[in-house]
Amino acid sequence: MLYGAVTWALTQREESLLQACDRRMLRRLCGVTLRDRISSDEVLRRCELESVLLRVRKMRMAWFGHVYRRDGDDPVCRVQDVEAPGRRPRGRPKKTWNDCVRGDLSAAGVPETAADDRARWKTIISRLTTS
Repeated sequence: MLYGAVTWALTQREESLLQACDRRMLRRLCGVTLRDRISSDEVLRRCELESVLLRVRKMRMAWFGHVYRRDGDDPVCRVQDVEAPGRRPRGRPKKTWNDCVRGDLSAAGVPETAADDRARWKTIISRLTTS
């Protein structure tokens, strides 16, 4: 279900759909129905799993660390800053991957430069607990 999640720029609506789908599948696997009146968080705790949104955040931050440590000439780094030519339509700009990463970093209270040290970055990611 999370194939390619490192590159997703999820909106709040997409996050809620992803979480709802994950919780439905988890309930189905555990044999718990809504009539049992057990909260989804409790089912998640009983299965000793982390939230799918937390998992996506950790994956995205790990990928950010890889990209951040690359050379500036690397195609992955160059394509990260490319802007499409032309005018964009009226309204709110589309949410980008960089926006998501910035949000993840600020939620974790970590500066971008922390990704320089691979071991420290891995520790930071493993300690994330809130979704």
